[in-house]
Amino acid sequence: MEGKTLDRRTEEALRESEKKYRTLVQSINDLIFVLDENNCFSEYYPSKDISLFVTPEKFYGKNIKGLVPLEITYRYMEFSKRVRETGKSEMFEYPLEFDHEERWFSANLNLHEDGKSIVAVIRDVTERKQAEYHLNQSKVITDNLKDALILFDIDGTVSFINPAYTKLTGYKSGEIIGRNGAEVAKMTVVEHELEEILEIFKNALNGKDLLPISTYLKHTDGREIPIEFSTSYVRDEKGKIIRIVAVITDTTDRKQAEEALRESEEQYRILVETMNEGLSAINAKGEYFFVNNSLCEMLGYSRSEMIGKPWQFFFDKENREIVKNQLSRRKKGEKSAYEAAWIKKDGHRVFTIISGQAIYGGDGNYNGAFAVITDITERKRAEEAVRESEEKYRSLVENINEVIYTVDQNGLVSYVSPTIESLIGYSPSELMERPITEFVYQEDLSHMMRNVQIILSGYKASNEYRILTKSGVIRWVRTSSSPIFRGDQVIGLHGVLMDITERKEAERQLRESEEQFKLIAEQSLMGIIIVQNNFIKYINEAAAKFIEIPVRDMKDWALNDFMKFVHPEDIPFVLEQARKKQSGDPDAVTHYNYRLITNSGNMKWLSLYSKSVQYKGQLADLVTLIDITDRKKAEEKLEESEEKYRFIAENMEDIITILDKDLKIIYVNETQQNISGYSSEEVLGKPAFEFMHQEDIEKALSFYQGALEVGVGRGELRMRRKDGSYTWIEAKGKIITDENNEPKAIIVNRDIEKRKKLEQELKESEEKYRFITENMDDAITIMDKNLKIEFVNEAQQKFTGFSEKEVIGKSVAVFLYPEDVDRALEMYQEGLKAGIGSTELRVLRKDGSYSWAEVRGKAIIDKNNELKSILVTRDIDKEKKLKQELRESEEQFRTISEQALMGICIIQDNLIKYVNQEYADIFGYSIEEMLNWPPLEFMKAVYPEDKKMIIDLERKKHLDEEDSSVHYSFRGIKKSGETVWLDNYSTTIIYRGKVADLVMSADITEKKEAEENLRKSEKQYREAFNSAEFYKDLLSHDITNILQSIIFSAETGLLLLDDKERLIEKLNDIKDQIKRSSKLISTVRKLSKLEKGKVKLHSLEVTQILQDAVIFIQKSIHKREINIQVDTADEFYYIQGNEFFQDVIENILQNAVKYNQNSLVEIVIRISREQEAGTDYLKMEFIDNGIGVKDHSKQAIFDRGYREDRNISGRGLGLSLAMKIITSYNGKVWVEDRVPGDHTKGSNFVVLVPEAIVE
Repeated sequence: MEGKTLDRRTEEALRESEKKYRTLVQSINDLIFVLDENNCFSEYYPSKDISLFVTPEKFYGKNIKGLVPLEITYRYMEFSKRVRETGKSEMFEYPLEFDHEERWFSANLNLHEDGKSIVAVIRDVTERKQAEYHLNQSKVITDNLKDALILFDIDGTVSFINPAYTKLTGYKSGEIIGRNGAEVAKMTVVEHELEEILEIFKNALNGKDLLPISTYLKHTDGREIPIEFSTSYVRDEKGKIIRIVAVITDTTDRKQAEEALRESEEQYRILVETMNEGLSAINAKGEYFFVNNSLCEMLGYSRSEMIGKPWQFFFDKENREIVKNQLSRRKKGEKSAYEAAWIKKDGHRVFTIISGQAIYGGDGNYNGAFAVITDITERKRAEEAVRESEEKYRSLVENINEVIYTVDQNGLVSYVSPTIESLIGYSPSELMERPITEFVYQEDLSHMMRNVQIILSGYKASNEYRILTKSGVIRWVRTSSSPIFRGDQVIGLHGVLMDITERKEAERQLRESEEQFKLIAEQSLMGIIIVQNNFIKYINEAAAKFIEIPVRDMKDWALNDFMKFVHPEDIPFVLEQARKKQSGDPDAVTHYNYRLITNSGNMKWLSLYSKSVQYKGQLADLVTLIDITDRKKAEEKLEESEEKYRFIAENMEDIITILDKDLKIIYVNETQQNISGYSSEEVLGKPAFEFMHQEDIEKALSFYQGALEVGVGRGELRMRRKDGSYTWIEAKGKIITDENNEPKAIIVNRDIEKRKKLEQELKESEEKYRFITENMDDAITIMDKNLKIEFVNEAQQKFTGFSEKEVIGKSVAVFLYPEDVDRALEMYQEGLKAGIGSTELRVLRKDGSYSWAEVRGKAIIDKNNELKSILVTRDIDKEKKLKQELRESEEQFRTISEQALMGICIIQDNLIKYVNQEYADIFGYSIEEMLNWPPLEFMKAVYPEDKKMIIDLERKKHLDEEDSSVHYSFRGIKKSGETVWLDNYSTTIIYRGKVADLVMSADITEKKEAEENLRKSEKQYREAFNSAEFYKDLLSHDITNILQSIIFSAETGLLLLDDKERLIEKLNDIKDQIKRSSKLISTVRKLSKLEKGKVKLHSLEVTQILQDAVIFIQKSIHKREINIQVDTADEFYYIQGNEFFQDVIENILQNAVKYNQNSLVEIVIRISREQEAGTDYLKMEFIDNGIGVKDHSKQAIFDRGYREDRNISGRGLGLSLAMKIITSYNGKVWVEDRVPGDHTKGSNFVVLVPEAIVE
């Protein structure tokens, strides 16, 4: 009895022990299981923290192989074997993917007390693994940092340095770690900076906030290295400082770069001002604060006329929208190039490509935009000429330029449009059933495949990647693709592919050019001012523009000088804050807004950010300014717009309702009363459900709950009118949060009563369309997925002769010509992939004959989710016979054409459909090349200047109902680039059932060359005759007059031998006449030389020639008082010219004296530089106070032999010679009024000559 009691107590203690053991096992965070000798689960205790395993019942008695990934199973078995053999525990770690996240586990295996089973304890060690990874990453980062790191304990002892510190100072870790920071400073800091660094170190130990400083370290090899030194603190969870981290940056490269930057600034300024492209920059308000000369010349404005004006001033309404949209993209950080047309000062349009990017401030805010403008006006004009002829074919051309493609779910090409061949060289047939991955550039393959997976998951997507052409060339493409659904299943994708190689190349070039102008953008972001000791030490261009005073005029301004432009009410506060910042007062306000009065009296709002900084060793106030005038105005307009939108809401045709969180109506517009009959007083404050149909309340609640989850919702409900009737409405709702953070529902209700009635009428019309189907001429067949016929209409029975009963349930293949069955099955398979298909087949008639039919099919899914096919069959037997006759007729035409001596070509739908060998030989192409040309490609064989003439004649031919032919001559361009003249006959014909152009051409190049040679010969003869007549007249008239004058003076002198003074006067007259004849002969020789083209050009220095010419004029004309001034910016100027250039200057100066009736002759010579069409010119202006040149004579005075005043002697050769000389330099010369519009105030002769480049 006593023994039994003991047994019961033992059993009770055992059960209690087991209970405690089980409770302990179940409460720990580890997963525990036992594997028997067959590796089956005998015990399993799940963990609350390891949730990737299922319930224990799923494991008991199961082998581990079926429940754990295979590679992990083998590891369990391997380590279990070791444990059984050695009796020692083993541990290993392994990863598992769970819910797309990788987690790490450790397995600790021990031998069970039975000596056979294995006890496994599994623990989630993901966090430890991640910590180890991050620790390793941190070490890699610190070891590879370019900046030096030094870590101090709170007592100032160095506890860590990275390799960069050793490289920077020369000291190894053993020489530094363990030393006090002050001791390290004495070892590494240059002597004149040591005191300041020790003070900073002392402040750091006291936990003060420190600003970065610049100083110098000394290397162990004696070098002094410029550095930037900054400190930060490591704090524990209570915020207590436990470490000090110092980051030391070697600024040697930056110092060198700053010096190089200063040297290159002038080079970039010259580059910007002389480049062909226009450059512009606008501020955040959209006003220009920078434009270069090229943009000014492009638009006809001076720089002063453009600076400060809003960009909208230079665009019409249409292009303002384009630029506005692009600027919106800039504010989002996007870069792009786009086309826009500017309005020039003279009203003409300039077409450009604008490549822009945003300008950001140091705070990351948008401050404006920078743009490169390329003039494409000439290209646009050419495009416009072509575009006029292409208008009616636009849709076709646009579609053909893009490639349409279809890919099945296995990534195989199932369809591609013919345009693909012009893009990558493969024909569509070469691509069919091949993987798209074969043609994708290897580096882009993974990126492209991820995009394909997104589409096959049921989403639309666009992508850009590179492909390989047949010849191995890499091209960039953009695809826009959508999934193809069969029911709810994605069976492939289809999309559009576009060649973007040129765009990508343009983007690459843009990125390269952006680096060159980065300096300009960085220096033009916002206003920057440095104030020190109440004086302005620095101000940038942007800040000066805010008050409309040049930077140079603000040099050495005191702070009070600037305060004159601050609004009087704001001066005390702004002045106080500036003084606080200069003294380093921590209570100073760092950001505030104030008003500025500009030099022109306008008021601007500025947002000011400032801070105390060290500037040249002293405290200063660093101020950055942003113009927020527009924002202030916008805030004022916001209130004005509220009333406008309230007016819109009250006058909408839809009902606007706002509900509070309890779904009570708190606002309705007036339309509500018009539709429901209830006034606003009758509905406000009441639940919205009171005005709904009882059956729709549950649906409305569901609609509201869905809107709460996603923010928006919509549904159709019945609304009660005041007269008790109901009307259908479509409700669209959006959930918003008001200023009190309370949810509100804004609902727009549209009356759809009429639409509901139409839907009912649509159902009623279904029977009508069924009747139409039964009575249409085309045969209709419906078959199931096994190709068995389920339905035929009466037209099908009439076509084949078989009754409905004879075909229903039978395979459609039974009624096809045996040889056509395979083709029919191919069409069926393609139709399943693409959704539709068509082909031509021979169909069995009941009389045993076969008839040709065109069959079009479409795959559909019926209401039972079953695949069906609808076939529409049309009898084309007669068409087939007609086509056969047409082929025989065409063969006859081809035989005649191939034997013809003229070139023959047929053009249809802008494609060459036929060309004979003679026509191909004229242009030097093969027949195959011309037949494969894409639409309108044949226009490349037309001389550019003749394209518009041909387009106009061909259009006129198509519009003329009486005469459908045209005859003309034009220039063609052969494949070799050679020009050929053609005589062309074009007439309209019907070719293969459609309108086409029949063109017959004959080569008349030799005839044209003969005519041209004849014209040139005649012109040369006429020019020679005119020159001979001119020189004959010159010798017979001017030389004769000079000789008569000499004879008269000589005879008179003989009579005055006793009067010495008058005799000398007559001898001087003879001398002057001889000089005159000598100069006349010299001028004639120069004219003759110029006309024969015998001139050579070399580099000339202009300033010295001007000085020589001025001295010559002043010495040669004694009787007039002459004042000549030369206005130049530079000391030397160079042109490409020759010895004749001095004649030009002397002739212009002599005319300025000769045609001047004032007692004092005043002449100003002004020299400047100008750029035109990408060429640098030297511009010389000769401004006089003479009698001037009338408008009708301004061109004629440069003609040979012209004289405005016949009373003044001379042949008028001077200006004619000047014109010929300057023209031979590729320059220009003209005359303007000194005072625009009044020729009597004097003349301005302008000479424009290309500038020479001198090393």
